[in-house]
Amino acid sequence: MKKITLLLLLCISVFHLSAQTFGKPRVNRDQKTTASPKIISPSTTMVETQSGGHPSGIASSSSSILFKKSSRSLLTAPGNECTGAVNLSPTVIPTCASIATTPTPTANAGASGQISGTGTTATSSTTTPFPASGCGFYPGYTPDVWYSVTIPAGGGGFQILTDVSVAAGTTAFYGTTTTSSLIAQVYSGTCTSLTPVGGCTVVADYYNTAGTCTAPSAFALLDGTNGLVGSWTGLAPGTYYIRLYSYRERQCVAQTGTAPNNFVQDNWFLADFSISLLPPPPANESCNACTPNATSGCNLGAPAESNWSGPSASTTATPPGAGITCNGNSWSSVDNPVYFCFTATTANPTITVNGIACNGGSTNSAAQFAAFSSCASITGTAAMWNSTNFFGCSAGNGTVNLNTTGIAAGQSFIVVVDGTAGDNCVWNFQNAGVLPLEMMNFAGYKEKSANILNWTTANEVNNDHFMVEKSLDGTKYETLGKVSSTAKGNQKQSYSFSDERPNSGITYYKLKQVGTDGGESYSQVISVTRKDEKFAIHNLFPSPAVQSMTLEFESVATAPVEARIIDSYGRMLKNFRIESVRNGINYFQIDELSDLSQGMYFLQLSNGSEQILQRFIKN
Repeated sequence: MKKITLLLLLCISVFHLSAQTFGKPRVNRDQKTTASPKIISPSTTMVETQSGGHPSGIASSSSSILFKKSSRSLLTAPGNECTGAVNLSPTVIPTCASIATTPTPTANAGASGQISGTGTTATSSTTTPFPASGCGFYPGYTPDVWYSVTIPAGGGGFQILTDVSVAAGTTAFYGTTTTSSLIAQVYSGTCTSLTPVGGCTVVADYYNTAGTCTAPSAFALLDGTNGLVGSWTGLAPGTYYIRLYSYRERQCVAQTGTAPNNFVQDNWFLADFSISLLPPPPANESCNACTPNATSGCNLGAPAESNWSGPSASTTATPPGAGITCNGNSWSSVDNPVYFCFTATTANPTITVNGIACNGGSTNSAAQFAAFSSCASITGTAAMWNSTNFFGCSAGNGTVNLNTTGIAAGQSFIVVVDGTAGDNCVWNFQNAGVLPLEMMNFAGYKEKSANILNWTTANEVNNDHFMVEKSLDGTKYETLGKVSSTAKGNQKQSYSFSDERPNSGITYYKLKQVGTDGGESYSQVISVTRKDEKFAIHNLFPSPAVQSMTLEFESVATAPVEARIIDSYGRMLKNFRIESVRNGINYFQIDELSDLSQGMYFLQLSNGSEQILQRFIKN
């Protein structure tokens, strides 16, 4: 029997050592302060006993963590099982209007005392499912504690803020990388039927800065300023459960006990644990839904981005960054980004952003801004940082300037805004050097003896006039005429222009907007078709299309017409058949365009003997 017991213990030990050989995940934390890390006294006896890697299944929180010395008084005992989870449910959902000046409403547990390590009263719960393999959780050995949060109707997620510490002088660690981690796993459902929400996430790390087991002089906790652990967004209303536990990557102090119990936990204390609610994600949470020519913004409720890193991430990271700072600030992770699209009126515009306020007006918080050539350029590869795709970045609070390089006058580009370490922020764009209006609509149609152009604008600021330009080949343009601006401020204004000498075939039109400062910017290109043949496309509207568009075409036959949507590379993306065709003018509704990316496409019609082609723009 003793041999069997020893063999079992050996197998468990070997299993843990194997688990510790997983590769390290990416750790991206934006530095929010240059203050020195807080120091904790080391142990006096150090013997290297284990080495290994951060479990591969753990995702590192991209937020900075606030560490304070714990009072170690037990004000709120966290639950040892899911059924005893301490519910922390704020009653107020913050809004963009409130986060500028009002601290985010939270529900606080207060000091919860020691949750792992020698002397803890926490136990290893039996609630399943356990965190995934590679998350550093060992059923029956790893103590864990439980909290829960209820998201009410109108809510869309929550954030965790924590105040943690590690007992001074109780444990020594080895390595210049992560040495001990506090980890969270979030679940939905009920305690008898839980479903993991994403993977496990590191919410705090304990670092040894000495890098050796030979009497290191000091240990340091990764220091932050506002204690934000992480955000879980895009969630449906309901109750969610949070499992907290610790994992030790390396140890220098010989421990007694049965493996893996002798090295899977450290002496973590919770001085506070609080939760705040989030609204549903904003409409411009994805680049393809970027807000055009905005004058203000807010990133509250936006989800984190894992497909690309910030500019300050290492060029060898996965995904790679550019290895640069933004106006002297570090931006490595992308925690809650929102996207905006602008058109430059001058080359290399400077966008002044003022009124930046985050997390109730905290001066330690900041927003981060970066300019890219297009959504397609934000690829998460090294190529996104070359000079044709990346135009510059900046960060700060109050007022900052986003200086760009590589943007041509008339060029459209993307601005990404992110909160430093997950900060929730609001701001105002001054838009110096970018199109000072919102082009709501630009369309054209033919009449008997003229082509008529109509467009509508909003938010015209410092706009002087429009120049109407025309081309027969889509490349060489001539000026047709000038239309003076008549709008003031944020009023909507409609304009019209008549081309009294229309050409047969396809004619292309665009608008050059000229500001009072002489800056110029171009609209999208539209086309009007006038053909003598009877099989012709007369119009596609609205332009640009969003989810659907209407086709107006003429036919002399009643036979069905085959239609195809082709991209700029000639690839067919969609095809359909128009069955009911009459002799004369026909109208046909084209639906299901929402899955097409923004850009230029072509509609091709064929009646068996002829083919005709019409270009259109998809937003």
